[in-house]
Amino acid sequence: MMQSILRAIGGILVFDVTSRQSFQGLVQWYEKIQSYACDDIELIIVGNKTDLNEYRQVSQKEGMQFAKQYNFEYYETSAKSGLNVNKVFEYLAQKIVQKVNSGEIDICKENYGIQLKKQKEIQKLEDNKLDKQKQKNTCC
Repeated sequence: MMQSILRAIGGILVFDVTSRQSFQGLVQWYEKIQSYACDDIELIIVGNKTDLNEYRQVSQKEGMQFAKQYNFEYYETSAKSGLNVNKVFEYLAQKIVQKVNSGEIDICKENYGIQLKKQKEIQKLEDNKLDKQKQKNTCC
């Protein structure tokens, strides 16, 4: 697990809104990530299982306060119903792209989990794709 944290440039810290213990574990997970991940990692806090509102032990306000304390975005989701799940991933991807485009994250460094294919490899893949299309379009 630590191997994947080392190269991560984005992450989602998820806790169960029906479990106070899960929420309290966020600090420990955040500290682990901080000790292993790159300085530029983009993190989001997510309170999950909002479909079980009657069992909720952590309020939305508490989740938002925690996220604000660490300067993170906060979302509440339900994996069961799909509520806000796409929004979380879209937001994280958007923030990473913004950091790459601004130069805050240099994807040419090997310590990040982003790898670009070399131009020759890309050209070879494109040539193979064209060859396959030509073969489909030929008759007899």
